[in-house]
Amino acid sequence: MSSAGLPRQFNAPAHFVDRHVREGRGDRTTLVFDEGRSRFLAVHVGHDRRAQSGRVWVSPNGALAGA
Repeated sequence: MSSAGLPRQFNAPAHFVDRHVREGRGDRTTLVFDEGRSRFLAVHVGHDRRAQSGRVWVSPNGALAGA
């Protein structure tokens, strides 16, 4: 466990996005921007596409980043 109480290897997208899609909440709003809203399924599909293309990485401060 890390000092934050999380396992050393923690799959944040699986916890914060994928499980909601699996549990039938893909059509619910997950992010709200000035320009509109994003649903769990749209975030899931977008992340999956970037991950499969190899364009997702962890930035030096530990945040997920992608092209």
